[in-house]
Amino acid sequence: MRILVVDSDPLYRRLCQRVLQNHEVDTVATYRQVGAWTGDLILVDTRQGGKGVGVCAKRGRVIVLSAKQPSVAELVAARNAGAVDYAIKPLNEAGIAALLRQWGGSGNGA
Repeated sequence: MRILVVDSDPLYRRLCQRVLQNHEVDTVATYRQVGAWTGDLILVDTRQGGKGVGVCAKRGRVIVLSAKQPSVAELVAARNAGAVDYAIKPLNEAGIAALLRQWGGSGNGA
C-alpha cells in the first residue's frame, strides 16, 4: 500500500514511517508539497486546514489526523473537503492497522 503522511511535525512524520514500515510511505510537511503524488491513502494533520484536505482528496483517500477530539464542525468541514475518516493522534500500530484494514489494505503490509 502506498501512503502519504502530510504533517508539519518532522518527529511525527518519522514515527509514521516507522509504524508503517511494511508499506511504501512518503511524507511531506504541507499539502502544498503533495504535487502529483498518487497512492492509496493520505493521512493529513488537521492543521493543514480544509484546503489541505481538499487538495489531498484529489490524490487519494484522506484520513484526517487530529491531536484532539474534533468538533462536529471540524468533522463536517473535513468530510465536505473529501476526508473519508478521522483518527486521533498519536496513532499506534494497532490504530494504523485498523485504518488500513478499513480503507485499503490488510494492515500487515499487504
